[in-house]
Amino acid sequence: MLSHRENWLEIEKKLDKECIAARDVFEYGLFLMVECWNYKDIEKVLTILVNNETDPARKNFALAKKDAVRMIYEGDNPLIVKQTLSAYFDDDIRKTCLEELYGQ
Repeated sequence: MLSHRENWLEIEKKLDKECIAARDVFEYGLFLMVECWNYKDIEKVLTILVNNETDPARKNFALAKKDAVRMIYEGDNPLIVKQTLSAYFDDDIRKTCLEELYGQ
């Protein structure tokens, strides 16, 4: 993952400011990590953002993003992150994502 190769300042340069302003769960969570928040506080903020989603599909996607932020914060192996996140999606979406990830 990028955080293993570059420092947090470099990651901050790559964050999507529009997504942060729109309160995208993933980008906002990464932003809070760059700002050195502890995960308990990040989790509270992201839970509020997830709970604000009314569409079930968008809520499911927001939950996957929240889980991705947690795994990145905990330093999980990128392969494990990808495999864990695939559990949030149905078989067709999972197959497409895995094909893209592994180039099959």
